Amino acid sequence: LWRWRAKLGVDVVQLGLGWDGSSWPWPVHRIQDEAEWANLDLPGVIQSYFRGRPGVVLSIWDPHRCFYIPTWTQQFDGVKAWGYFPIDSEGRQGGFGGPAAAAVKQYDRVLAYGPFGARVLRNVLEKPVDWLPHGIDLNFWSPVPGAARKLIGCVAANQTRKDLAVTFEAWALLRDRHPGRWTYWLHTDREVEAWSVPELALEHGFKNDLLVTLAGVDDATMRGLYSQCVATFAPGLGEGFGYPIIESLACGAPVVHVDYGGGAELTPAQWRVIEAAWRLEGLYLQKRPVLDPEAVAWRLEQAATWHEKEGKLAEAYCRGAVAHLSWEAIDRRWFSWFKRGLTT
Repeated sequence: LWRWRAKLGVDVVQLGLGWDGSSWPWPVHRIQDEAEWANLDLPGVIQSYFRGRPGVVLSIWDPHRCFYIPTWTQQFDGVKAWGYFPIDSEGRQGGFGGPAAAAVKQYDRVLAYGPFGARVLRNVLEKPVDWLPHGIDLNFWSPVPGAARKLIGCVAANQTRKDLAVTFEAWALLRDRHPGRWTYWLHTDREVEAWSVPELALEHGFKNDLLVTLAGVDDATMRGLYSQCVATFAPGLGEGFGYPIIESLACGAPVVHVDYGGGAELTPAQWRVIEAAWRLEGLYLQKRPVLDPEAVAWRLEQAATWHEKEGKLAEAYCRGAVAHLSWEAIDRRWFSWFKRGLTT
């Protein structure tokens, strides 16, 4: 948006959660009422920055957190609500219900991250939904030259949906088969939240062969750690997109992930894990896969040993798997989507 602002004839401002955006060229208004998902901030932001002009509030957030946004935009003449929604699961009927469905139905325009999300949103809205993948800066996210690849990694928020129990089960199987061959790296936001990382490590017997990093690690360090991986596991039981998947691939490390949701669309087929069973989760019966740790371990072992044998080829293959996501490749598709919406 910032690059195309002159051609689109727009100003850009960001309503941000948890950071001040001081390194960015556009103005950022930091959310103050995090508990209410910006409900109290949004009217003031619209008044301060729109100043009576027509415009768009584009939300890049989970649908159930966006219920207030169209409620506020509807109170300002000429202000529309557009949603770019990461859809990480579906219900038994192929859609979803509850507040999330009520929220997306209020939006003036809806965009999905990929075909999976577009299909689920179409079932909710009963009309076609466009999709566009998020981009990645492949000039930055790339293998660090000369990095020794001795890690098997996992980058995931500490949420119930990120199956860290299966992660540690699979890692323990690999460690017992290949003692001392790899170190296991977990990057997460909190040590104790939905899962207790210390308890998982204790129960599975990990000590000096486990590296844990927490929130606050900068992108350059993350790039360096990805570049030390022979493989990573993305443990989400359904992803709306999956930034760790594309970051890992961009840095030359194969990714193992379940064959479900938006993350599967980014993961090469040979590294997708077929679910052992299905279960329904939560108040609105979201469909989630059940994974067999042995199946995860086998895929990780295949990916890691291939990388050790064919390092340069493996890096090139992984980079090629995300080449279509470079901003240079998709920039104009985004420009067209914005221009079409602003024109109509």
